[in-house]
Amino acid sequence: MSLGDAKAPLQAAVLVVEDEELVRLVSCEKLEQAGLSVLEASDAEQGMALLEAHPNIRVLVTDVRMPGWMSGIDLARQVGKRWPEISILVTSAYYSAEDDELPENMTLLPKPFSPDALVRQVRLLMRR
Repeated sequence: MSLGDAKAPLQAAVLVVEDEELVRLVSCEKLEQAGLSVLEASDAEQGMALLEAHPNIRVLVTDVRMPGWMSGIDLARQVGKRWPEISILVTSAYYSAEDDELPENMTLLPKPFSPDALVRQVRLLMRR
């Protein structure tokens, strides 16, 4: 992520929280290639720290199962309460909307997903 000119307004950013390094790297690379500003974290705790430090985050993309004391669903719920203006995209190969009804501000993108599908979904959420 490039910060650019300190006097310029911050571009709206996407935060990708994913513990699988290859999935995270490919997702971030594809989002950046689409012209989006991207931040990344390997677990929910790092994600929370980035959310607190970067008020320009507009979309959170988070996996459900991650190491640490907070799952992606826990992260998404906290973000929904603290930053209701942030759109949330939950990704998982193991989770379905039937498992636990997603709150209104969350969208599910089942794994495996194509990088193009991720970009399309993030762009839709950025417009909200």
